[in-house]
Amino acid sequence: MGAVSASVDLRALFELPSAVPVDIAGDTILIRCDLPGTMQLYRADPRSGAFEQLTAFSDPVEGRFVPGTEQILVEHDVAGNEHIQLSLLEARPGAELRPIVSDPRYLHRNPCLSCDGSLLAYSTNRDNGTDWSIYVRSLRDGSERLLPEPGGWCTPVGFSPDARLLAVLIESGRAGDDDLHLVDVDTGEARHVSPHEGEAAYGEPVWLPDGTAFLVATNDGRDTAAIARYELASGRWSTVIESNWDLDCVGDVAGRWLLVVENDDGYSRLRLHELGTLGHVVDVRLPARGVVEDPDVGGQARGDEGEREVRSVFRANSMLYEAARRKP
Repeated sequence: MGAVSASVDLRALFELPSAVPVDIAGDTILIRCDLPGTMQLYRADPRSGAFEQLTAFSDPVEGRFVPGTEQILVEHDVAGNEHIQLSLLEARPGAELRPIVSDPRYLHRNPCLSCDGSLLAYSTNRDNGTDWSIYVRSLRDGSERLLPEPGGWCTPVGFSPDARLLAVLIESGRAGDDDLHLVDVDTGEARHVSPHEGEAAYGEPVWLPDGTAFLVATNDGRDTAAIARYELASGRWSTVIESNWDLDCVGDVAGRWLLVVENDDGYSRLRLHELGTLGHVVDVRLPARGVVEDPDVGGQARGDEGEREVRSVFRANSMLYEAARRKP
């Protein structure tokens, strides 16, 4: 793989329709861009505008940062066969790719990482080439375990903060209808947390830092999707943020922020909340009306005066949003 180093205006890069921010860690943004001819991974510094090419495959790749490390989890195929494989790559130009889940005969999809970066969950059809199974892999020692088959089309959608539970979505076979399960990673015991009548869809849970509850977008019992909260101890659901339009949400790894995305008549509106209190922090002003896809939130607390900085990187006409807020 080759690498390219350049210093450019990051805004100019994002004006390219093919430049897509996909993840953020600290002051570094991970970008997919097809400057080489296919969508490859770059790292970028939003302050200096410098960006560096990290991958140079003949086919498009996807990637995300592994929390707590200097590595990127790379999703790539082999010779264009569209059978996704998973590898690790140090986030620097010229680094060698290290395969971790590799069998070109089969697909490995929907990877998700624990908050501390120690565990990787993914689904694969490698057991018999047809059915989908979920594996959990330790990125520390390389060991893997197969979770008991919960049935149906299974998709891992995130770990609890302590990595003890894995949230799994299972499609019912009806359009727009699925079930959310919490699976104990050690025992394989599954808990169905979303019994419902009729069709209901669920998003990816956003966990509170202590793991006692999570928030998720769902249209269960509603015409539009709202943000609901599930309490693990009581098994109770409550609607906490709602609108006349469909809502979705995403959180940061540290468990500080909740970004709510509203589909307002086909256009996206973004509001940032504190996850714990759901207090409103800021409305994210977009440069123009557009659609936000796959938002990602990063945040940090710093300074004796309570200064807090929030960054949200997302696709909205290929623009980058950065907001800073100082509390009195």
